[in-house]
Amino acid sequence: MSLCENDLKLLDRKMLWLGLSALMAAIVLLLLISGTSQAIDVPVTEPIQNIDSGVYYSDIQAAVDAAASGDTLVITDYVFAGDLVVDGKDINIVDSSFQIDGNLAVRNGASLYIDPTWLNVTGNVYVDAATLTWDNTIVQVNATSNGGLEIWVNNTGNLYIINNSVVRSGTAFSYMMFVEGEIQVVDSAMEDMRTIRMMTLAPASTFENATISDWEWYGFWVVNTCLLYTSPSPRDLSTSRMPSSA
Repeated sequence: MSLCENDLKLLDRKMLWLGLSALMAAIVLLLLISGTSQAIDVPVTEPIQNIDSGVYYSDIQAAVDAAASGDTLVITDYVFAGDLVVDGKDINIVDSSFQIDGNLAVRNGASLYIDPTWLNVTGNVYVDAATLTWDNTIVQVNATSNGGLEIWVNNTGNLYIINNSVVRSGTAFSYMMFVEGEIQVVDSAMEDMRTIRMMTLAPASTFENATISDWEWYGFWVVNTCLLYTSPSPRDLSTSRMPSSA
C-alpha cells in the first residue's frame, strides 16, 4: 500500500469522526433546546381566570356569562368599563382586586359571593330578587351623581356584609342604602358614609357587632323592622344616637 493510500484512509476516518461528532453535538443541542422549552412557563396576560374550567378571560362580563352556576373566578388588578350583571346563576369571586366603572347588578335569583376581595364600584349596586354577599371584603361604592342611590336591595333581595368586611361611601351627598329585603351586617363596618340617610324597610335585619360611622344629615332610618340594638349596653341608651322610637 502506498503512502498516498494511507493518507486517504486516515483522511476518510477523520472525516467520518468529524461527521459523527457533529451529529452527536446536534442531537445533544436539540435535546437541550427541547428540555428548555418545556421548562419555560408562558406568562398569562388575561386578568380573569375561571378556576373551575381553567379558562382565562380579558373581560369580566364574558367570564360571568360563560361560567356555569357555582363557578369561581379570580380577578387580578382589573378595571372593567361598563355595567357588570350577574343574572340567574351563582358566581363566586375570591382572592381578587378589581374595579367596576359602572353599576353592579345581581338579579333574577342569582347569588354573587365575594371573598376576600378589594372592590371599587364607581356606579351603584342593585340586588334585585337575588343575593349579594361581601365576606371579608373591602368595598367602596360611589353613586353616579350627588343625590343618587348607592345600594338598593328590593323586597326579595338579600345583602350580607360579614366577617370583617368594610363598606364605604365615596359620594358627598347620596342615599347610601335602601333595603326592602333582608340585610345582615355581622362583624363588619360601614364607614365614611357621608349620606343624607340610610334606610331599611326589611322585615328581617341583623346588625351584630357592626359599626356604622360618619353618617350625616338624617343618618339611619328603620321602618317596619325590629332592630336589636345592644351598644353600649342593652339597657343604656343615654349615649346612643339611635332614636328611641326605633
